[in-house]
This record gives sequence, structure tokens and C-alpha cells, in this order.
Amino acid sequence: MNLYILTSGGQPLKHPLTESNLLLLIPTIDLENLPEGICKFVRVPRPTPGPYQVVVSTKPSYEIIDGICYDVWEVREMTDEEKQEKIRMLEEGIPGPSWTTDIENFTWHPPVPYPDDYMIPGTDIVNYTWNENTQSWDRFSDDSVS
Repeated sequence: MNLYILTSGGQPLKHPLTESNLLLLIPTIDLENLPEGICKFVRVPRPTPGPYQVVVSTKPSYEIIDGICYDVWEVREMTDEEKQEKIRMLEEGIPGPSWTTDIENFTWHPPVPYPDDYMIPGTDIVNYTWNENTQSWDRFSDDSVS
């Protein structure tokens, strides 16, 4: 879907319009040679922040770069206090004392790798649970689900 945005003084106004709405607004517009005050608009997906980053707002700002308007997302690094709180929460939630915490990637690692069929493909359903006593993965059975 092609999008366009109205501009004034080189700044975007309001929100983007679909091509069909722009054609309803200005039926004689030449989309290959846009008049002053209208430019193409490109949606940019909300970024996935790194483990110690924060996307600042829930909505992007608009910025014109080389004659095209884009969504612009502000991402910032966490403060030292935010990092320490996130690490504390990660360490509190560790599944078992034998597991290790990877604070660089904000993950846990079991002492024994996950089984190849740990999850049912295409789902969020796991086939195993960690047994801290035996230091092994126990497969769920139909009997253990009830």
C-alpha cells in the first residue's frame, strides 16, 4: 500500500494518507511528480530493542529524509540502575540453581542442553521439564498433564 503525507515548510503534517484517499482528496494529482506539500511516506516497523535498550515511545515521530517521510523510533540505552534491576529480576527467576545466567544476552542456560524435540514445532508447547534432582530433562507424558 502506497502512503503519502502532507507537508508544510519541509515538515510532515498530521498522519499519512493511503494512495486511494489522496486520489479522493486530489483526483488530478500526478503521483509520479508530487506537488510541493506532499511526499511519499514509508512505514518503518517498531524496532525490537536489545536486551538493555528501551524504545522510548509507543508511537514514532515522522522525519523527511531525501524527500521521503519515514517513521522514526527513538531507542535509548538503559541507565545503569535499569540494567541492574533487570539483571536482578533475571537472577531471581532462574529455573534452578544449576542453571547459569547470561547477563549479556539476558537469558538462562541449563547445565544440560535442551533436547532436540524440546518444543512442538509451530507452537509454544514444550515436551520437557527440568529436573534439578537428576540434572536432566524429564519428558512430559499424557499422565503428567492431568
